Amino acid sequence: TVYLSDGAGYARGAAVPVPIRLRAIDTTVLSVGADSILTFAVGEYLDAFSTLTGVAEGVGAFVVEDRRSSTAITSVYSARHNVAVRAPHLQFQFDRLKASLGAVRENDYWLGVLDGGPGGWVRLTSTTGRSRVPGDSVYFDPGYNSGEYFPLEGVALGVDTLVASAPGYRPDTIIVDVGRALLQTIGFFPATIRQGDSVQVTIALTNLGGYGSVNAAGAPMALNFASSGGIQAVAIGGGNLTSTSIAVGESTITLWLRATGPSGGSITVTGPNLMTLQLGIATRP
Repeated sequence: TVYLSDGAGYARGAAVPVPIRLRAIDTTVLSVGADSILTFAVGEYLDAFSTLTGVAEGVGAFVVEDRRSSTAITSVYSARHNVAVRAPHLQFQFDRLKASLGAVRENDYWLGVLDGGPGGWVRLTSTTGRSRVPGDSVYFDPGYNSGEYFPLEGVALGVDTLVASAPGYRPDTIIVDVGRALLQTIGFFPATIRQGDSVQVTIALTNLGGYGSVNAAGAPMALNFASSGGIQAVAIGGGNLTSTSIAVGESTITLWLRATGPSGGSITVTGPNLMTLQLGIATRP
C-alpha cells in the first residue's frame, strides 16, 4: 500500500490529484504489475499497491515516482525499496519422519511451501527405496502458506532419505526411519478380571509415529496368539483363538480374553514385520 504523508510522517489527504508510478529498477530481477499507475484523488492519502512479481532470485528494487515530474516522492520512508526475490521453498514440517513396514496412515505428515508458488504436483522420492509415498506425489494449490498432508509407508527396515521436488521450487530433504509397526490396545483394558469372566479387547495397528494406521501391505496381516498361565484368547464368535488377520485397509481386530485360572497370565501377539505385544492380566476370586 502506498501512503501520502507530510514531512512529519502524518498521513495527509492530497490537496490536488497526485498521479504516481511504481517502477522496477532492474526488471531482470523484479517486475511491477500493469496496475503500477496510481492516482491520489483530492482528499485521499492511501492507495492499493500494485503487484510485485519476482523474475529471478536476487535483490531487486523499485521506486515510487511523481508522474508529473518523474521526481521520486520523498517521505518519512524512502521512495526506493529493496526487495529480496527467492524461489518458493518446499519444507517438511518435522526434522525426521518415521515409517512402518506395511502400515500407513492417510494424512500423516505435512509438506509446506514457503514464499508462495505456482502450485501443482510435488514429487516425493525415496533415495534408497526403503520408504514410499503412495502415488509418489502430492498436489499444492498456488499461493502463500499452502501445503498438503501425505501418507508414508515403510518398504524395508533401515534409514532412508525422502526428497520433495517440483519445477519452480527449491527442494527439501528429510531423514526417514523405517521400522516394524506396533500393536496397541485401545479403549478400556483392566488390570484384573474375575476368574471365569471375560473382557473384550480391541487391538489396533499403529505406525512408529504413534498414529493409528491401516494395513497397506497388499494382503491380510497375520497375527498369532500364544496363551500363558490362566488367560486364554477367545474369538468373538467363540472358540480358542490362536491366529487371525487384519484385512487390507483395516486397522483393528477385536477378541475376548478369558480368565481360566486363579493365577492370571498373559497373551503374546506376534506377526510378520510387527513388534511383539504382550497383554498381562491378573485374576481374582
